[in-house]
Amino acid sequence: MNNEKSFELSLLSSSDDDDDELYDRICVVAAAILNKRKEKMKKKRRIWMENINYFRKECSEFKLFYELTNDAFRTYFRMTRDEFEYLHSLIEDEIQIIEKLLVQESVSSLH
Repeated sequence: MNNEKSFELSLLSSSDDDDDELYDRICVVAAAILNKRKEKMKKKRRIWMENINYFRKECSEFKLFYELTNDAFRTYFRMTRDEFEYLHSLIEDEIQIIEKLLVQESVSSLH
């Protein structure tokens, strides 16, 4: 009888050890997958922002404004084109007044 109990206990304990080992392996794999996804997202964003900054240096914000697709525009400016146009219309007069006061000629906000 003692042999049977000890055999059952050894089965239970080895099963628990196997479960713990399996759980540990699953956690390691899940962490590796999440880390890989996180790295992939960082790389994509970094490359995209570098491209935007490269074009901004080449052609200025003014030209970049018109060349961005709607999705890229929303990502870059954090608003839609319509929202941007609305905000611009609110401050357009003030910008023109400031432009007239400046001695140096500046790029107009009109497009």
